[in-house]
Amino acid sequence: MELKTEKIRTYVLVPVALALLIILMVSLASLYWLQQRYMVEDINHEILEVQELYPRFLNSEAHLLESLIDSLKKNKDLENAWNARDRELLLKHARKLFSSLRSKYNVTHFYFIDPDRECFLRVHNPGRYGDTIDRFTLEKAMRQGVYTHGVELGPFGTFTLRFVYPWKINNRLSGYIELGKEIDHLAPVIESILGVELFFSIDKKFLNRRDWEEGLRMMKHSGDWDEFQDVIIAHRSIEKIPVELITNLSRLKKEDAHVILATEIYDRNYRAGVLPLTDAGGNIVGDIIVLNDTTEAEASLRQSFFTQTAVCLVISILLFLFFYTYVGRIQDRLITARYALIETKEALFRKEKLAELGKLASGLGHELRNPLGVIKNACYYLKMKESAIGDESVRENIAIMARETATASNIVSNILNFARTKKPERQDVDMNRLVTDALSRSSLPEGITVNTVLQEDLSAVSIDPVQVGQIVVNLIENAIHAMKAGGTLTIETKQQGTSTEIIVADSGCGIPAADLGKIFEPLYTSKKKGLGLGLALSQSFAEANGGIILVESREGRGSTFTIQFNDLHAGHMNS
Repeated sequence: MELKTEKIRTYVLVPVALALLIILMVSLASLYWLQQRYMVEDINHEILEVQELYPRFLNSEAHLLESLIDSLKKNKDLENAWNARDRELLLKHARKLFSSLRSKYNVTHFYFIDPDRECFLRVHNPGRYGDTIDRFTLEKAMRQGVYTHGVELGPFGTFTLRFVYPWKINNRLSGYIELGKEIDHLAPVIESILGVELFFSIDKKFLNRRDWEEGLRMMKHSGDWDEFQDVIIAHRSIEKIPVELITNLSRLKKEDAHVILATEIYDRNYRAGVLPLTDAGGNIVGDIIVLNDTTEAEASLRQSFFTQTAVCLVISILLFLFFYTYVGRIQDRLITARYALIETKEALFRKEKLAELGKLASGLGHELRNPLGVIKNACYYLKMKESAIGDESVRENIAIMARETATASNIVSNILNFARTKKPERQDVDMNRLVTDALSRSSLPEGITVNTVLQEDLSAVSIDPVQVGQIVVNLIENAIHAMKAGGTLTIETKQQGTSTEIIVADSGCGIPAADLGKIFEPLYTSKKKGLGLGLALSQSFAEANGGIILVESREGRGSTFTIQFNDLHAGHMNS
């Protein structure tokens, strides 16, 4: 019995209509979410900009203070007064310089400090001296013997960039010169560049109320200790700050360091975020609160939301009509497309498998190309010398053929048999000769210097020379790969008691610490070409021969691989 056309359309179009409605709602919700995310990302971007600009400006100011101190330390009048320990004469000469530094460069602090931290003279406050300076920047300069700089919180609640310089006279530490400048002027510069509002809040636990209020009077600033419960505002670009903003930021910051809040100030909409405010010692003493004005952006986004809602409704109606008319045709197309998708997926799967096999074949061919080419050339040379079998060069080429054939066989074993290492065929081996043979089998590019330190009178070791020789060749090749720009390859043999070692060291790029635990895993490699079986097979060979491979590496300094055999001496070799 055939269904009526209208019935078929009902069966199809009812779920389609519901789906369109759901899509419309999800789309509108997604649009709203994206709009909100845009504003969050915008404030996050501004926070990152502040995070970058703030230390950049501090470093710029520190370089300025460094150049100013460089000029001060060369001033003979200051040096003579300091050496004479004449505080009044030192103040006389320094006060004029300080006045110039303050007017031109906003320098607010100028100290002369004895090597034992005692303040000899505060040029900016000459009535205070003789006290012990206990600051991180001075302690660091004393500990390291070099100039240091950093921002430190003063007792008056201000951040001061301090630059401390060890003052050496006649190559002897005589004391310390310190310059400092308040960093209040940096905030307006950052605000102007980024178009944001900034607040610097300081945790009250780092301040004394009496000292802070005294500092306000001294600097002719205004402030209210009781404005907020836990913090004071050291800098603000908007006079009135909602208490809820500071309270909520403080509360939510404990749960999420990247908290973003929406707030309203003077009928303007803002998004607020925080950055930790740290001193020179890395202590978090407060927050940098960044406010981005989103009033115009939110109005624009609302208008865009309404417009796009209307567009979505029109599109949904058109789509419904389209489905109503062409439902049968679409169904046929969907079935056809489904079969086509299945076929495409299966073809893609086969293509990926073939690509993996091709990659393995390519790696295998690359590894075998050179040794088999050498064998081919050696055979060609032998064919030309068939009548001169006793010729020394013929014998050398026969030896080359034998060695390179073994190399090719080992490479095949690397791929096919690395998990089932062949039982070693042990014999008494001269380790020095084994190292020399391995070097002769290795192609050393220009720019690499080989340094061999072979201990004489080594005892023979009972090992498989083919397997251990392949270990040495693998380590040499890895060292060459690590020294693409050239360097020194050092190969050493030594014997201590019952232990015999072959050490292969390079001055190359080194191995990252995070990768050291993985280098002996099968199929792990840092090379663009290679199967990642060399070190795995080398460790397997070493263990099969009663040894072990140890590695030490420092990134940027090079790597040292040690093949160590214990209790395998076969007898003393005197030749």
